[in-house]
Amino acid sequence: MSALLICFRHEDVVRWHGAFLENREIRRAYGGMSERMFVNAAHPDEVWVLIDWDDAARAHLYARSDDLIDLFDQEGVTTETRIWLLKELADSPGDYTIPCATEGGDPPDDITEDR
Repeated sequence: MSALLICFRHEDVVRWHGAFLENREIRRAYGGMSERMFVNAAHPDEVWVLIDWDDAARAHLYARSDDLIDLFDQEGVTTETRIWLLKELADSPGDYTIPCATEGGDPPDDITEDR
């Protein structure tokens, strides 16, 4: 299983949470399975979102999608957004590379973009 971990700051976390929940069907269309949202206890405007994904490549597509960019733009996220693509460690050792296709054919080292 793979996951996206997204971190950003937003002055109105309640507003963001509502918009994020309304966006659930779009995440599902990309293969998102479940999500959890957290705020930093020391900085309540810092939001962390953890989304479980059925496939790393599809998670990568969502992280780069206009759908996610539009959500951030519409809801007023103006700070740097950091995004990490995670892959769960299996019960037995194995290959933990994540096959995310890019234009050059190699997976990127970091998928964080300034938004």
